[in-house]
Order: sequence, then structure tokens, then C-alpha cells
Amino acid sequence: MIFNDYNLMGGPNNALDMETFIAVMLHHLPPPADRVALVRNLIELFEEIDVNGDKDLEWVEFTNHIIDQGMVKKDSVFVDTIKDYLPSDIRDVNHDTEIEHIYYMEAK
Repeated sequence: MIFNDYNLMGGPNNALDMETFIAVMLHHLPPPADRVALVRNLIELFEEIDVNGDKDLEWVEFTNHIIDQGMVKKDSVFVDTIKDYLPSDIRDVNHDTEIEHIYYMEAK
């Protein structure tokens, strides 16, 4: 596991920043023919996995991405389907009490 092997979870939010993510991936991947292209692809992958856009890759984001990709591959017809996650303006907060009601309101 990248996160545990390198004991890099001590940073803010227990996450990997992009530079560390790329360094770890380059360490574990075979030497590429085109290192610049690989780094570009790793940057794109990092941005794709970082669904909340905070520039830190949390374990939950990483595992959710792996699970999503596994689910897509399980489909009878594999289509190049990569979800397009965008950061939301909605932020969850820590609640001191239990939530009693949740309401869904359609956007207008």
C-alpha cells in the first residue's frame, strides 16, 4: 500500500500531495520510454482521483477511484468510462448531534 509503505500519511489531512504521489508512482513503475509523458499522465490521474480538489490525495479518494474503475471493468462491455468528478460547493460539517431529517431539493 503506497500510503502505509512510505509512512506519508502524517501530512495535512493524512494525504499525499501531488509531488509525493508522482515520486512514489515513479519509484514503483518500470522505467518509462518517455518519462515526461508518464509524469503528465500521473498529474492527470492525480487530478482525476482528487475529487474534492484540495490538492491532497486522501486514502478514501484513492480507494474509491480503484473501486469505481473495478466496477466499470466488471461491466459486460468495457467502455472507456471515467467519471468526471467536479468539486462541489457543498461542504460537509461535523455535527454535534444526530441528523434528524435530510431533504433533497432539486436545482432550479
